Parts: sequence; C-alpha cells; structure tokens
Amino acid sequence: MRLSTSTAIIVGLAALLLFASALAGPPLYTITTQVTPGGAGTIQLDPLKDGYQKNNIVTVTAVVADADYSFSHWDGDLAGTANPATLRVNGPATITAVFVESSGGGGTVVVPRTPALPEHGLVVGYFAQWTIYRRGYLLKHVEESGAAADLDVINYAFAAIDENLHCVSLDTFADYGKRFDAGESVDGVADTVAQPLKGNFNQLIKLKNMYAHLRVLLSLGGWTQSHRF
Repeated sequence: MRLSTSTAIIVGLAALLLFASALAGPPLYTITTQVTPGGAGTIQLDPLKDGYQKNNIVTVTAVVADADYSFSHWDGDLAGTANPATLRVNGPATITAVFVESSGGGGTVVVPRTPALPEHGLVVGYFAQWTIYRRGYLLKHVEESGAAADLDVINYAFAAIDENLHCVSLDTFADYGKRFDAGESVDGVADTVAQPLKGNFNQLIKLKNMYAHLRVLLSLGGWTQSHRF
C-alpha cells in the first residue's frame, strides 16, 4: 500500500520527534530558591545547574547577607535547621531559607551566640586534631557520647606560632581540608568538594550549632611548638 506524500511527511516528522525525544534524555527539574525576609541572605546550590535529573543530590547552603539576621530554618520542599543541608531531586522544588533577627555576623554557616560562661566549675576538654587518624576518634563521637552536652569548653589542639608570630595550622588537611562523609559528620551531612570550609573546623561549627552553650578555643603550642612563646 502506497502512502500519500502528506501522510509520508507526517510519519517522517513523528519519527524525528521520537528520535529527538530519545536524544534529549530524562527530564530536567528546576530548583527555585526564596529568602524571607528579603535581603537577609541568599541560597547557594552545589552543584549549580539550570536543571537537575531525578535523584540528583544537591547541597543547599543559606548564606547570611545582613549582620542583623541569622539563619533559622528551611521551608517549602526542604525542612529542618541543618545548614548546609542536602536535597534529593524528585521533581520541581521550591526552597525557602528563613532568617531571623540576630546580633550575630554573616557567613556561609551561622554559629549561635554563646551565652556567658559560668563563673566557676567549668568543664573543659581537649580535642586533638590527629585523633581522626591515629584513633579514629571524630567530633561526631563527642556528640554521640553525650560529652558535648556536658562540656563548657573544647580546646582544639594544636595550632602553632610561626616566625612572624602569626597563628598557623599544623595540619591544614585535618583542620579545614578533609571531606567527612555522612557517616563521619556530626549532623550526618556529608561535605562537598566545593564548600569553602571542611575538616574539623566545619565539624566544630556543626557541633556548636547543636550546643549553643559550647565554646571552642584554639590551643597554641604543645610541648614541641612552644619555643616561640
């Protein structure tokens, strides 16, 4: 049976559309970000794309833009107070970062203001940066053990003083370079390659977000690094 010219054209166009659809791949979904109140901050997406495939994992970070505000919580298709947080794409999403008035400063992650220390009876503990290697002891274990709730101060050990009398890191990888996975992280959220701060310093911020009373101090020196005091 012969097809008319018009029928052949329609069949050909249909075949081209099916071929183009196959080449296009799976559908892409957009993530719309909103901030309330306006101007208090912004939202960063990592990775940043025009569209995401289903089941893509996106790290979402609330960034304070106005020193009078601090991050409070997520609304819309993302909930909770973790910052950064992760979103698994299941379709088009709208994310709202809710900020509240605060006298704290800005930054990618907000650290709550610390109340005044008690005048006596402080509970102080050391966390050595190298314990993540030699003992496999992480800051998440400080939280899981219940110690973080009882501590007033964590002394993070150690940093050093260089020849110009500047404070310097003795282990940049442990301090702010190591990416902790979800199972190693204080809040169960894995670090990403693109985030500006990783390592133990970021884990300390997460710990302090959970325990606002906790102070973190940096211990300088140690037995082998005290010669410039």
